[in-house]
Amino acid sequence: DSSYWESYPNDGVCSYEFEDREYNVDENITLYIQVKDSNNNISAIQGIENNFVDFGLINKADGLFIFYDKGAYKAGWRYLEAAPSDISIESDYSNIFGYYRTTPEGSNEVVGTSTEIGTGQENTIALVNAMGSKAYISESGTTTTGDYAAKLCDIHEAGGHDDWFLPSKDELTQIYLNLKVKNLGTFSDNTYYWSSSEHTANFAWYQNFDSRYQFNNPRYFNFRVRPVRAF
Repeated sequence: DSSYWESYPNDGVCSYEFEDREYNVDENITLYIQVKDSNNNISAIQGIENNFVDFGLINKADGLFIFYDKGAYKAGWRYLEAAPSDISIESDYSNIFGYYRTTPEGSNEVVGTSTEIGTGQENTIALVNAMGSKAYISESGTTTTGDYAAKLCDIHEAGGHDDWFLPSKDELTQIYLNLKVKNLGTFSDNTYYWSSSEHTANFAWYQNFDSRYQFNNPRYFNFRVRPVRAF
């Protein structure tokens, strides 16, 4: 668990040392390293492309795609990765965000979520704790469902993991820039993806994956859902 990269210039050629072996990088290629400890836990993941880290290109053996690196382990995580596919229920890929109210006749309420990178997991926990299996499917009425975006991510299992969540608004932007734009992650064209970020009690943020465009729509709209996780 003590392996690491060292780099230094050598007549214009960048050299990397790893486990007493030297690697010269003198062309446009990408190198990746994944280090595991004695318990087979990932302790380091690195990608170097022309001396710049580019985690959008990492495709791990379990089919997951790393799309964000905050630079250091802090608060229990450093990387964000996306599940290999969108959530579907009986071949239906569209799901609502859902409404929260304490009684069927009451007013819709904001659960309290954020938009920043690193808040998707907290958002998901808050939404699921508040709405449980009773997210209302419309701005008024008594019909509820447990198949709403945050809950579907919360119970999702993929790649041997069960700690998935619905990405925040800003996390979705990173997915678009580091995966979709590079044709990684099998994201659907000409469609929209829900974030876990509320806008108001009746609207929530989504992203158009045909462009970088983000806006808010009524929570009863049916959009695609892609779970992510932090580690």
